[in-house]
Amino acid sequence: MVKEIIKGSKLDTIHAKWEELYIRGRDKWHYSFLQSYECATMVMKSFYWHPLRWTYNPFFIYVKTNAGEAIFPLAISHNKKEIRDFYCFSPIDYIDFVTDITDPIHLKALFFECIKDYCDYQLTFTHFEEWSSIYSIFKNHGNLQKEICVQIILQEKSYDDYYQSLSKHQRQNVRTAYNKLGKNNIALCVKEYDANNPVPFLIKKECQRIYEERCDIKNSHLKFKYLRKYWRRKAYFINDMIFLSSKRHTFVLFFDDTPVAFASGYFDDVSEIFYVPRLSTSERFLKYSAGIILVNEIVKILIERDFHVFDLTRGMEPYKYAMGGAEHYTYYIHCGNNSLKLSL
Repeated sequence: MVKEIIKGSKLDTIHAKWEELYIRGRDKWHYSFLQSYECATMVMKSFYWHPLRWTYNPFFIYVKTNAGEAIFPLAISHNKKEIRDFYCFSPIDYIDFVTDITDPIHLKALFFECIKDYCDYQLTFTHFEEWSSIYSIFKNHGNLQKEICVQIILQEKSYDDYYQSLSKHQRQNVRTAYNKLGKNNIALCVKEYDANNPVPFLIKKECQRIYEERCDIKNSHLKFKYLRKYWRRKAYFINDMIFLSSKRHTFVLFFDDTPVAFASGYFDDVSEIFYVPRLSTSERFLKYSAGIILVNEIVKILIERDFHVFDLTRGMEPYKYAMGGAEHYTYYIHCGNNSLKLSL
């Protein structure tokens, strides 16, 4: 039985409810910072700036029942007749609803009851994990598709044990990377920054340049290149997450006092995971395998701090596998008008 329901585009109207529900639902659905209200405000900030958003608007549903509460963060386009997840125009790798309801049958019925007025709309959700509440609803749907993510599992007690667990080829890659630096008399160091020790302005500027440089090369074939670049620089969610959020954590690799690579993300102390949605290396230093060196140096730190997972999130970049990365998956689903009607 529905006791209370709130629908609208204003995130702040459900601020207190989101904060409370996030805490209650965290242990049940493995929530991380990405499901927090703070993260949602960052996505909201960049939502209207996205060059591909156009006709979509945020659409939040809060519902309270006898079995618990749920928040469904959505984006809706009446022109395209489509409902998407609220995070669809952000680079968030792991999305989910915010709920303390653990019965997937009840949660599914509740969700479709809340969107019954849009039964002729398409439905698209992206980047949800196997242990998410969204997956529990759609896991038996025929349109479910996988996307590869990579993480490094750190079960070893010491870095030496981790290094020995790598394959012969992987160990050779690490040795070769460090040997190149030695032959060229290049000194390396890794500096760590967080909310209490922010990234200095000039280093932040160089990290942004490195990231934009890589994006320009990767996306050279796409349309709206300059609009995309402006968006990345001025309103991109990931910039706030890296440089402004309370959970931010950045490692910067220096070669002779020059920033050459950085990894930014956040620590999850509960699940002992370091999530890194952004890792970029300078084009000028690719021959020195800066990505491999940075990941290796961070692994040393994580093992010292008893963190057991280094999550490099979406993407199949070679440096992830070079350091013993293992694949896991996020999921994507698209329901056309007819299949959504059947669900309802």
